[in-house]
Amino acid sequence: MTKEEWLQRMRELVASMPAPESVDLHKGRKGLKLAFSKLKKGTVGSTLSEIVGLLKEWDQAGLSDAFDPSDDGQRATAARLSAAIASAGGRWLGKHDGEDQAPVIQGAVDAARAVTDECARFEKERDGYNELLADIPKRSIVAAKSAADVPGLGVRLSAVFQAQMPTEEKAQAGLYGDAPLLLPAWRDALEALELGLKQHKLYLGRMQPIEARSAVASVVRARFDPKPFDTLKEKIVESRTLVLNTAKSGNFEDARSFCDPWEQAVDELLVLGAHMEMAVPPPDDPSGVKSDDQVKREHYAKVLGDLGQLPGGTKAIKQLVAELDPEAQSHGHILQAAVKEVYGVELKQLKGFAGKYEKDDETWEESDQAKEVQKTSKKLFKLLGRVPESHVKGNDMFDKILNFEEDTGGAAYWSTTKAAYMHCGRSGKDGSSRQGREVNEGKAFDKNGDVILDFFPDGREVDCQPANDDEVPYFNWATLHEVGHAVDAACGFMDGKGGGTAFGGWKNESAASVAKVAAAHFSYDESWILSWLSTRKKPTVAAVKPEGVELTVWNARTLKVTAWCAAVMSGRLWWDGAGSKTHAIGDRVYQEAYEGRFNSYLLAARTQGIHGYQFRAPAEWFAELYAAYYCDKLKPSHPFVPELLKLAAAEKLER
Repeated sequence: MTKEEWLQRMRELVASMPAPESVDLHKGRKGLKLAFSKLKKGTVGSTLSEIVGLLKEWDQAGLSDAFDPSDDGQRATAARLSAAIASAGGRWLGKHDGEDQAPVIQGAVDAARAVTDECARFEKERDGYNELLADIPKRSIVAAKSAADVPGLGVRLSAVFQAQMPTEEKAQAGLYGDAPLLLPAWRDALEALELGLKQHKLYLGRMQPIEARSAVASVVRARFDPKPFDTLKEKIVESRTLVLNTAKSGNFEDARSFCDPWEQAVDELLVLGAHMEMAVPPPDDPSGVKSDDQVKREHYAKVLGDLGQLPGGTKAIKQLVAELDPEAQSHGHILQAAVKEVYGVELKQLKGFAGKYEKDDETWEESDQAKEVQKTSKKLFKLLGRVPESHVKGNDMFDKILNFEEDTGGAAYWSTTKAAYMHCGRSGKDGSSRQGREVNEGKAFDKNGDVILDFFPDGREVDCQPANDDEVPYFNWATLHEVGHAVDAACGFMDGKGGGTAFGGWKNESAASVAKVAAAHFSYDESWILSWLSTRKKPTVAAVKPEGVELTVWNARTLKVTAWCAAVMSGRLWWDGAGSKTHAIGDRVYQEAYEGRFNSYLLAARTQGIHGYQFRAPAEWFAELYAAYYCDKLKPSHPFVPELLKLAAAEKLER
């Protein structure tokens, strides 16, 4: 492009722009034209010639007639020429301030600076507008695209366009001082549209599964006499119509809340269908090999398995279980099928407890579905629902629960069999127990309610005290305790962190390591102590008194060592808070936790205890806190809660 073509293009651009509105800038242009007309008539020196040349270039660019700061080309030219005029004029005035041309030069400089100021003002307003604008245009495009096909959002979408157009028109005209005043209306309309889209997404997430289950409910209804379903069908149709019509109006929040009665009616129909399905006698085994009991069990498993595969089927199974009458003979099999379908764990209902947890469960005789074991099976089902799914269904270390008719007051988990053994809390014993009182008061009680032991004679830290005084049935606590063992077995929490001071400072010990510590502490015969700890019997041969030790001193040591060994080997030191403190060596408590298995922990950890049994072993430390948390006994501020929350968020338990 030649110079003449460029000048012509600039004149055309200037002519197409609206008339400038700045009075000061208008005066500046007049000053430039006046200076130009005077200077070009006179004889000038080199500096003055430079100024005249710059003013000519200014005039040729059309800037003295119609300067528009919104035009990038004009603004760039004006910025360059204004700076040059101001610089050249300043040099001339520095040498010739008394000459006749000085006022003219000063006028040209002032006019140039006025244009520079106008450019700076424009750019400041433009930059400020763009900063306020941020990502609003991009968000508007995304929101408009998403809302285009959503019934009920037309008004909000139109409001965005209506607010957007005048704002952009002001900006395109270069009126960046006015455009920001219109931005709030655009932003508010956009946020209202985005909120509508968010509410619509939540609505779809709530509605679509129910819609799918409604279709399944129609199929279920068609398989049986429709009359028992008529009332529920009417509820489903009415509720569904209300939800869809409300959504069409754009009121997605109300539409989502109206899903509740719709879903309830669908659930009731599906549960009723499952009841009717289970009432249909299963077909005979064509092979004639399976027993009637086995055929029924497989039939219930199939019915609940089919129900579990439906959208929301798990919820329907839970409702079905809640409605079961534990007195009914067949409902034990239904509970077994429900536990397997919902939690992925095999439930076995067995007769007398043999007392050996490691025995193969096939050696026990199955229960004849006595009501007592069915009652606890129903409670088991509900309790498993308190913990995250990954802790049960997604737990590779939890395969089955063995629920016994016999009540011997206990429960256990064995990682070797991946099984929980429940033989506590049967009829007359599961409604109340001393468990809640022991947790609440930190003490052990006898059958008469009198205090036997104080778990925490030095008290518990404020954050580690129970969250409430509520009762906790022992069966509930024991069930969740055993689930806690399965969780710890799967993720190896205490194996990895149990040695930390925040988790009891546990150490695995041996008879030899404990004897070594005790011998040094009491200045006594290590071999004599080791003999007691390793054989679990007090040595019949007296320890040999070292030379130089007086007999009275030695006898006193013997009494202390004897008392210490008896406490360590008692198998109950963890219950006794005062005894643990008395027999601690340094800052640690040493004990035989199980036959032939020794450990130690930090004495200071007892101030963070929830129950005395927590101090038997690292695994019990974890399981007791786990049970306390899911029995709502831990305060949110308890130091172990963050660790439990991390485990609750895990999709799969892994070491």
